[in-house]
Amino acid sequence: KPTTKPLIVKSHVPFVDIPAKVIYLVRDGREAMLSYFYLKVKEGEISPDASPVDFYFKEDIWPCPWHVHIAGWLDGLARWSPERYKIIRYEDLVKSPAEHLFAVAEFIGIPVTQQSVQRAIELNKKTRLKHIESRDHKGRLNSVVGLDKQVKWQDILLDEDLARYEALAGAELKRLGYPTKTIP
Repeated sequence: KPTTKPLIVKSHVPFVDIPAKVIYLVRDGREAMLSYFYLKVKEGEISPDASPVDFYFKEDIWPCPWHVHIAGWLDGLARWSPERYKIIRYEDLVKSPAEHLFAVAEFIGIPVTQQSVQRAIELNKKTRLKHIESRDHKGRLNSVVGLDKQVKWQDILLDEDLARYEALAGAELKRLGYPTKTIP
């Protein structure tokens, strides 16, 4: 049995009506899908030559397409009392990490100090994490070409493909406050 309180579980599963508090961390689906594509390339499950555009439209993606996951959680959490859940946008967390870490700590009942929050932020800076992720489990340098590039969804989803993706996921993007280019 776990001895630390509270018990914190990280998961990517679709909505589950569990008797616990939930922090739902979301990311713009256009960025999330591109990031997931590159993770699958890094893991060797997708060829580095594959088209990231095709990945946006896969129906058999684990655990489910982004917009289905988001709709499930938002609809499910809407039936809960607001003190049982917190929704945090990844982009907001990146912009003001200390503010969100304090809010999360308060939400789950963990006392934190300014010093401990700053240490957590330092230990999780992107530059530090990229160095860690650039190595495999034996410490060897990973050599998947192109994974270190700062490719953005705007570089991948152009005109017709963007309209097609926003037709699929635009409602959920808007529910989370993300702007869309093709849906008013």
